[in-house]
Amino acid sequence: MVRVVSTDRGENGLGLNYFQIVWSVLVFFLNASNETIIAMKNAYLKFAVLTVIALCSLMCSKQKDLTIADFNTGSYGDWKTEGNAFGKSPSSGVLPVNIAAEHFASDQMASSYQWGDSSMGKLISPEFDIARRYINFQIGGSRMPDKTCINLIVEGKLEFSATGVNDNVIRTNQLEWVSWDVSRLKGKKAMIEVVDMDSTRKDAFISVDNIYQGDKNKEDETYIYNQERRFTINDRYLNIPVKQGAYPQLMRVSANGNTVMEFVVELAESTPDYWMFLDVNEFKGKEIKVTIYKMIRESTGLKSMIVDSTVKGFENLYQEKNRPLFHFTSRRGWHNDPNGLVFYEGTYHMFYQHNPLGWPWGNMTWGHAISTDLVHWKELAPALYPDSLGTMFSGSAVVDWNNTAQYQQGIDKTLVALYTAAGGTSSWSAGKPFTQCMAYSTDKGLTWIKYNQNPVLPHVMAENRDPKVVWDESGRQWIMALYLDKNMYALYSSADLKTWREIQRINLDNVAECPDFFQIALDGNDARKKWVLTGANGHFMAGTFDGKQFKPETKSTPSEWGKNYYAVQSFSDMKDGRRIQVGWMAGSEFRGMPFNQQMSFPRELTLKTTQDGIRLFAVPAREIVLLHGDKKSWQETVIKPGNNILDPFQDDLYHIIAEFSADRSAAQQFGFNIHGFHILYNNKTGTIKAVRPTDNAVSEVKVKPKQGRIRMEILLDKTSVEIFINDGEVPMAFYYIADEANKKLALVSEGGEVKLNSLDIFELKSAW
Repeated sequence: MVRVVSTDRGENGLGLNYFQIVWSVLVFFLNASNETIIAMKNAYLKFAVLTVIALCSLMCSKQKDLTIADFNTGSYGDWKTEGNAFGKSPSSGVLPVNIAAEHFASDQMASSYQWGDSSMGKLISPEFDIARRYINFQIGGSRMPDKTCINLIVEGKLEFSATGVNDNVIRTNQLEWVSWDVSRLKGKKAMIEVVDMDSTRKDAFISVDNIYQGDKNKEDETYIYNQERRFTINDRYLNIPVKQGAYPQLMRVSANGNTVMEFVVELAESTPDYWMFLDVNEFKGKEIKVTIYKMIRESTGLKSMIVDSTVKGFENLYQEKNRPLFHFTSRRGWHNDPNGLVFYEGTYHMFYQHNPLGWPWGNMTWGHAISTDLVHWKELAPALYPDSLGTMFSGSAVVDWNNTAQYQQGIDKTLVALYTAAGGTSSWSAGKPFTQCMAYSTDKGLTWIKYNQNPVLPHVMAENRDPKVVWDESGRQWIMALYLDKNMYALYSSADLKTWREIQRINLDNVAECPDFFQIALDGNDARKKWVLTGANGHFMAGTFDGKQFKPETKSTPSEWGKNYYAVQSFSDMKDGRRIQVGWMAGSEFRGMPFNQQMSFPRELTLKTTQDGIRLFAVPAREIVLLHGDKKSWQETVIKPGNNILDPFQDDLYHIIAEFSADRSAAQQFGFNIHGFHILYNNKTGTIKAVRPTDNAVSEVKVKPKQGRIRMEILLDKTSVEIFINDGEVPMAFYYIADEANKKLALVSEGGEVKLNSLDIFELKSAW
């Protein structure tokens, strides 16, 4: 049933100005006394009366909007449901898996996400008459025509269809207005169906709200298209106002008539949460054009952009409330996977997946930071921006010591990066596949040039990505490990980094993405080196490689047991023989901050033979000592239940190294309570257990004492706890922000006393 509502969403198009003119002339004639004018007055009086009657008739007949559905009654009423996608009633604005419709205009909506994205079904309206020019509605969800959509069916024929905007380019939980011009269909019978017929895609859903008929185009009233501004670049930074959760806008930057950058940005419509920036120094002295393709009409975002020598808000840089103090975070925006880890001429280069213009994932760019000590990082301008082949997904970098790619200029060796161009993840690269590409630097990694014949490896299958390149000295060749699909990887060889041929495919169980492939000494013996292949979660296989075939000697085995350690990568071209690994601490959300996510502290890897086979060990890189402040030590101390010797310690940053006697006749459990985070060894079960109180996340691992002892090493930052048990046999990384009221450290002994052989606690300084 179509319900008539009393809301008035528009004017009738005949304003009062014309009526006022008629009335003014009428008053003039009524006051006139000249006979000629009086005769004209009588004729005009008839005209005026008829005009007023006509105007009043038009004004009084102004049509009301007709609501088809606003889903605010707590039920679908006489709408029919098929399947299970839409449940038995409308959903509230907050849905499972944090799918929230921030801009839906009423309390409830129809959404297929409320029962999970694998559900399927339809929601079908009763028949109604098309009685106005437009059908307006709000819609959100996936851009999947025919599968997740809203359809208008008129006399059995599909006349209009619409989808949400979520795809590989734009990701938003907001609803947007869409208007259908149905004037040619007036008087006909129609029905609306809301459809979700996809059960395969992880994020496939549709949400719909506020469907009504009206004589105004709500979409055109709300949005404005193709807005441009031109900037003459006299300073380094283009400041861009951002509002977290605002409607994502497609923003394109052009120079000399060519597109040079393209991003999706949550452009602030008024007051921003914070300012993001583009480093536009390369365009100094030139003009660029910024185009926003769809914008809220009232938005001041484009007008507010400004070119300046500084970034707005940088006066508080690295002093923000939840900024990690010795774990790397980008100055602004999102970051995830470490990329292109390479050491050259005393400098560590860390590239990383980066959204320079937003808090959430997107706009994948290679951010770039450098360090001389693995602790103090300086962030540079991004190295690789998205282009027409795709956004910049993960990869690796090497020093081309033998000039195999023929780019060396002078004495400085060329740095070469291999990366994935993720086709189809931007409108600029629509319809293109994932391919592997190359870039190089001839100035020690400060600036990068993309190879003009990219890609160097065409599409192989699925979303093949994340090339890891390493030099095989015995075969005098480059080897690339590439993720293909599911848990399948491939190895490729090349003589010049430009031409690659496949030599092997390998399955690495219980893992996907982000391969790393490297040689490492077994038990510290360089004569017994093994090749190690790892995947994103740190699972590894160790074996031999003869330049043609990798032969695993272990099964896929974990090397990390925490909840926030992913996309692991190690530095190439280290000169001191160490294998240094960095992981993305995935899941580290910093809401309300202008940055998001963090890296782990760098780890030193070793490969050791244990009773359970060959294992990767990891401990904090020795450079942590550069941050050491005051030290407090204890030796041969007995810890009794309830006796806490650490009461004075209430800061955020510590490096803790402890060794306990694991005597089964002593305490049942012992360890630490660190700001509410428990790290306990259970003498009875022989397990180490880490418990994060904020979400009750638990990691529990079997650990055998060494010479009757359990050693715990802990790095505590404002936003993380990293744990290393028994010299790195069991590493665990956790994102953790403690309650402000609970900043105490405590030694724990439950069910008896425990002997503390040694304990060193170092206060740590900020790396910033």
